[in-house]
Amino acid sequence: MKLMVPVAAMMLAIPALASAREPKPVDPNQRVCKEMGVTGSRFTKKTCHTRAEWTQIDKANANEAGEAMRTRRSDSALPQQGG
Repeated sequence: MKLMVPVAAMMLAIPALASAREPKPVDPNQRVCKEMGVTGSRFTKKTCHTRAEWTQIDKANANEAGEAMRTRRSDSALPQQGG
């Protein structure tokens, strides 16, 4: 009987712990500012967009990087013309 009380208390606490770990929903319209490095300068520039805009920017950058890698890979697969 003494063992049953602590086990029951733990069983009741588990759902409370699970709900505490759930992430808060993020607002896609929340404005987020990031410090961006400026090429050729030691200074940074503050750039602000909404979370939704940052998501689109990140996807576009990933697509461009992937395309650059595919182009680079296909160019290096071509036979070299010697002279």
